[in-house]
Amino acid sequence: MNQKEKRLDLLHQKERDLLEREEELRQDRQQMMAAEEDYFYHEGAVANFLKELSYKYQEPAYLFERLDTEFFHESSKISSSFEEDLESLKNQERKIGRSLEDLAEERLRLNQEGGRGLW
Repeated sequence: MNQKEKRLDLLHQKERDLLEREEELRQDRQQMMAAEEDYFYHEGAVANFLKELSYKYQEPAYLFERLDTEFFHESSKISSSFEEDLESLKNQERKIGRSLEDLAEERLRLNQEGGRGLW
């Protein structure tokens, strides 16, 4: 096996590894999006429950208002966390995409240097 073939084999292995990682990230992102959707569904149910309690038991209204405020605050933090995590996964996917483009360019360059390539 000559140097060009070795380099092409190495590029091919890197490409397989990156494609595998890209698929893992895609699956992670889909799971995260499903978890986020579930969270928002349940968040809405809890918010409605708190409002129902405040209407039903108007006497300690400040208690339910405080619970609602705290719930909203904590819910906002969780929502932000989902957004940050999803953005991180998207950034990783973009980075892998750029790496795959770089590998394709290098493979093309190698193939142009010495005639037809291996793949």
